Amino acid sequence: MSIKNWLRIFKSKKQSKSAFSNADLSLVADAFYHGKYRECIQLCKAFDSQENHPAIWDIRRFNGLSHFRLKRFGSAQTIFKQIAAYSNNTDDWFNLMNTSVRNGDIETGEWAYDQFNHPESVKGDNPMLSYANVTYQLMIALQDQKHYQKALEKLIVIKRYITQVKAHHSEYLAAHRIPFVFQTLVSAKETLVNVYTPEQIERFLDDFALHLDPSGRESVEEFRATLR
Repeated sequence: MSIKNWLRIFKSKKQSKSAFSNADLSLVADAFYHGKYRECIQLCKAFDSQENHPAIWDIRRFNGLSHFRLKRFGSAQTIFKQIAAYSNNTDDWFNLMNTSVRNGDIETGEWAYDQFNHPESVKGDNPMLSYANVTYQLMIALQDQKHYQKALEKLIVIKRYITQVKAHHSEYLAAHRIPFVFQTLVSAKETLVNVYTPEQIERFLDDFALHLDPSGRESVEEFRATLR
């Protein structure tokens, strides 16, 4: 069935929408995962007034994510603000953080990020949304917005997380939900070269390597080679 025909049928239905909520969500999800973001947004709009629809929050998330993929960060932020106001799920607060920063609203983005440091504020079962990984994603978002000093502050937080664990090879860091050494440095390269002089970068890397095991030091040297 085409989206156009489905919308016509949906709007003409007189019975409860809960009778076909699973089909609704499946159609919305299918549009999103096939990259049909505009069609997904069109479908989601049909549910604007369906506050009691069993799948309404999932549908709104797909709506926000579709706007995000289309780089409509203002619309995405508005949607995730509405969702986060009723949610303590880590995914929702991460989405608010990411869309806010990319919309240029750094204050709201950092406020949403701060909620991850308070276990009573946000909860969830997404193992990738550890505080260290969320900090890494915020660093990238800030860097993309050219807020290099703020991005550097997040890099230093990640560096502290990495140096506090006993092993620094990728398998151990992944198991502890901490970003990899080389990945972190490569992702922060634009920040480093825009904030530090070459000499300061060398000192930063020397200090980092000093607190790492041989695997970690090898990653630092691999990154250092990209600067030459």
